[in-house]
Amino acid sequence: MRKAFPLGRPAQQQGSNGNAVQKPSTFTLNNSIINASYTTAAPGMILGGIIGEAIEPVGGGVVGALLGSTIGVGGSASYVPGSDSTYIGATLTFTPRLLGGEGGNISWQFASNSFKADNIASGFSFSGNVQPTLLGAAGSWSPGNGWAAGPSVGTRVPVSVGVSYNFNFSSITRPIEHWISSLFQ
Repeated sequence: MRKAFPLGRPAQQQGSNGNAVQKPSTFTLNNSIINASYTTAAPGMILGGIIGEAIEPVGGGVVGALLGSTIGVGGSASYVPGSDSTYIGATLTFTPRLLGGEGGNISWQFASNSFKADNIASGFSFSGNVQPTLLGAAGSWSPGNGWAAGPSVGTRVPVSVGVSYNFNFSSITRPIEHWISSLFQ
């Protein structure tokens, strides 16, 4: 049974008990995020070496540097095709293997239609990668804004987690895109 809503809103289906039936979530290309990030292990190794040397003056620096190499510090950039928006920011990762903090990945993540890809790409978010080889899967979660997941390719093998904060750079990148496009017309 369908019930009409005023002002042209779409009718909502009702279940046998009279309650509204919620449509299943769908994923579309317009609600996707293309993300690339790169991190270096150097800051983690330096800090780990300093802390290790302070704890144990004989050899502690080496152990600390090796442990610090699992931490990556770098940047990330995201593009949301549906809104033609670009987000750039800083990222911090942890990959549980020696020199795991050094590397990068590219992912194409899809958000459910119940979430906005721009809200996930902007601001504070957590991410995770599972990559048994160079190919794998990535996911992002932004508190209060939802999640997105999809395929990835990169060097953070076999698994990594990260945190990042991204700013909207569309007001800077769009004029550059238009200028580059004008060169080829």
